[in-house]
Amino acid sequence: MRKIICLLTGFIIYSSSLSAQSCVSLGCSKNYTFTTNGSGNDTLRTGWGCYLNIPVHQVIWQYFYSPTGGNYTQIFTNTGGADLDWAVFDIGTLLPSANCPVSIVGWTQIQCNIAPNAGGPTGPGVDGIVPTVAGHYYAVAVILWEPLNVVSNFGTPQIGGSNLTPANCPGVLPIKLISFTGELQNKNVLLKWVVAEEVNVSHYEVESSTDARNFKTIRNVAASTNNNGKYSLVHADANSFTGVIYYRLKTVDVDGKLSFSSIIKIQLKGSSRMQITENPVLSNLNISGLNGKGQIRIIDLTGKVLLEKKVQSQAMSINIPFMQTGMYLLQYADGSTTETQKFIKR
Repeated sequence: MRKIICLLTGFIIYSSSLSAQSCVSLGCSKNYTFTTNGSGNDTLRTGWGCYLNIPVHQVIWQYFYSPTGGNYTQIFTNTGGADLDWAVFDIGTLLPSANCPVSIVGWTQIQCNIAPNAGGPTGPGVDGIVPTVAGHYYAVAVILWEPLNVVSNFGTPQIGGSNLTPANCPGVLPIKLISFTGELQNKNVLLKWVVAEEVNVSHYEVESSTDARNFKTIRNVAASTNNNGKYSLVHADANSFTGVIYYRLKTVDVDGKLSFSSIIKIQLKGSSRMQITENPVLSNLNISGLNGKGQIRIIDLTGKVLLEKKVQSQAMSINIPFMQTGMYLLQYADGSTTETQKFIKR
């Protein structure tokens, strides 16, 4: 199982031993030293731009805010002779969720580095330029792909040559989200979430989407101290959709700070149930379960549309030998709803 360490912001911890599936709270404005755990299995990472089909042992996350723009720089080294890779994502103008496991859906990758350099130094400014946009939040994934016990050192991050300060760190999440789930009940969707450490929370906003990118609020739910952190909501309007519907939970605290849950997906009944056969795909992308009309799109994980085709039957085959190895999104819109599925190109 991949080991994922979420570096949330707001607390200062200078040294820690990181174990499987743990989350450690760290600020973004200091340098840090910590020891990784060499036990456990690796998994393949697909869908991170240059980091495709490469074993991943541990991913360490940092988050920061760029108030004025400028190049982001930071140096990563370790004393165990391991090769640290890294990737940087532009999250946009909303405060990110940093729950484990981290979801990059909706983020834009702006830099990815897999240059071999055992022991370092590596990082933004050493192995690549990482520009930032004023007013945007960013996520940094530092990747240890080898199962080694190493002591890693992260230098103080900078923007435009100046050290980051606590003002550059996203605020501490107002809650600890234990779970956010959904299930189909007849033609409605029952959504449930459980929270802990519910401090200074104003309300929750449940959002829905048909493409996992553009969300709208379907209901506001006031925070309460009388329900032991357990909430539920019935989305009665879900019966007006077909295909797949996506949900996420927005938490709003009394100071206006926001955090988001991971995105969950519900397959609605009565949908076309678009299917991709033989996934991963070698050269022909074979699709079934279409409505005989609409449009097919192939989109990379940065949101770029690589191919568009008109649908004229209930099944079709698309030749894709021109595409590079990696993960992509197949999007089908028939005029009334939109379905999106992931596939891997070998």
